[in-house]
Amino acid sequence: MLLLSGTCYAAIDRGAIQGTVTDAQAASVAKARVEVTNTATGVTATTSTNDSGFYAVSELVPGTYTVRFQVQDFLPGTDEYRSEGRHQGDSGWGFEDRPTGRDG
Repeated sequence: MLLLSGTCYAAIDRGAIQGTVTDAQAASVAKARVEVTNTATGVTATTSTNDSGFYAVSELVPGTYTVRFQVQDFLPGTDEYRSEGRHQGDSGWGFEDRPTGRDG
C-alpha cells in the first residue's frame, strides 16, 4: 500500500493593500467602508476599518486597483494603487472636513 500526503500551493503571486483611515484632525476613523476594485476586471473586495481605523485586503492579483473609502457624514474618497504581487502596499486615506450636508 502506498500513501501520499502533502499540500499543494498555487504558483500565483498575490499582493495586499492595507492602510489607516483618519479624519482631518488625524483621528482614526472606525467602521469606514473600504472597497478595493481591480480596474481591469471589475472584481471588488470590501472590508471595514477596525477601531483603530486600520484595514487590510489580501490575495490580490497583480494589477491596478481603485480604493474607495466611505463613512457616514463624510463625502467618499478614492485612491489608486498598483499591486505588484507578493508585496504589501499602504493606501491610507485622510478624510477632510467635508461633511455630506447632514445636520448634526
